[in-house]
Amino acid sequence: FETLRVYAGRPFLLDEHIARLQASIAALALDPVAAADVGELVERLLDGGDGVLRFYRTSFDVVATLTELPSEAARSR
Repeated sequence: FETLRVYAGRPFLLDEHIARLQASIAALALDPVAAADVGELVERLLDGGDGVLRFYRTSFDVVATLTELPSEAARSR
Protein backbone atom coordinates (compact mmCIF):
# COMPACT_ATOMS: atom_id res chain seq x y z
CA PHE A 1 0.00 0.00 0.00
CA GLU A 2 0.99 3.62 -0.37
CA THR A 3 -0.26 6.69 1.48
CA LEU A 4 0.44 10.24 0.36
CA ARG A 5 -0.76 13.79 0.78
CA VAL A 6 -2.77 15.63 -1.82
CA TYR A 7 -2.34 19.41 -2.01
CA ALA A 8 -4.93 21.37 -4.00
CA GLY A 9 -5.79 18.26 -6.02
CA ARG A 10 -2.15 17.35 -6.73
CA PRO A 11 -0.78 14.13 -5.21
CA PHE A 12 2.68 14.67 -3.71
CA LEU A 13 5.36 12.55 -5.45
CA LEU A 14 2.75 10.36 -7.15
CA ASP A 15 5.14 8.76 -9.65
CA GLU A 16 7.53 7.75 -6.86
CA HIS A 17 4.70 6.23 -4.83
CA ILE A 18 3.43 4.28 -7.83
CA ALA A 19 6.96 2.97 -8.51
CA ARG A 20 7.28 1.86 -4.88
CA LEU A 21 3.88 0.13 -5.07
CA GLN A 22 5.00 -1.70 -8.21
CA ALA A 23 8.21 -2.82 -6.47
CA SER A 24 6.21 -4.12 -3.50
CA ILE A 25 3.86 -5.99 -5.81
CA ALA A 26 6.82 -7.60 -7.58
CA ALA A 27 8.45 -8.56 -4.27
CA LEU A 28 5.23 -10.29 -3.23
CA ALA A 29 5.04 -12.11 -6.58
CA LEU A 30 1.60 -10.65 -7.37
CA ASP A 31 0.50 -9.91 -10.91
CA PRO A 32 1.99 -6.57 -11.97
CA VAL A 33 -0.06 -3.43 -12.38
CA ALA A 34 0.65 -0.71 -14.95
CA ALA A 35 1.57 2.73 -13.66
CA ALA A 36 -0.92 4.27 -16.10
CA ASP A 37 -3.74 2.19 -14.62
CA VAL A 38 -2.94 3.39 -11.10
CA GLY A 39 -2.65 6.97 -12.37
CA GLU A 40 -6.08 6.78 -14.02
CA LEU A 41 -7.62 5.37 -10.84
CA VAL A 42 -6.13 8.23 -8.82
CA GLU A 43 -7.28 10.87 -11.33
CA ARG A 44 -10.89 9.72 -10.97
CA LEU A 45 -10.73 10.38 -7.20
CA LEU A 46 -9.15 13.82 -7.16
CA ASP A 47 -11.50 16.69 -6.40
CA GLY A 48 -9.15 19.68 -6.35
CA GLY A 49 -8.82 19.85 -2.58
CA ASP A 50 -6.39 18.67 0.07
CA GLY A 51 -6.53 15.17 1.46
CA VAL A 52 -4.90 11.82 2.06
CA LEU A 53 -4.66 9.39 -0.83
CA ARG A 54 -4.18 5.67 -0.25
CA PHE A 55 -3.82 3.00 -2.87
CA TYR A 56 -3.12 -0.67 -2.44
CA ARG A 57 -3.07 -3.98 -4.27
CA THR A 58 -5.50 -6.73 -3.33
CA SER A 59 -5.30 -10.26 -4.70
CA PHE A 60 -7.42 -9.13 -7.64
CA ASP A 61 -7.22 -5.38 -8.13
CA VAL A 62 -5.80 -2.01 -7.16
CA VAL A 63 -7.97 0.03 -4.81
CA ALA A 64 -7.66 3.76 -4.05
CA THR A 65 -9.31 6.01 -1.49
CA LEU A 66 -9.19 9.76 -0.92
CA THR A 67 -10.09 11.08 2.51
CA GLU A 68 -10.13 14.49 4.13
CA LEU A 69 -7.21 15.56 6.28
CA PRO A 70 -7.61 15.03 9.99
CA SER A 71 -8.51 18.39 11.56
CA GLU A 72 -5.17 18.71 13.39
CA ALA A 73 -3.25 18.19 10.12
CA ALA A 74 -5.35 20.76 8.30
CA ARG A 75 -4.64 23.35 11.03
CA SER A 76 -0.87 22.78 10.83
CA ARG A 77 -0.69 23.68 7.13
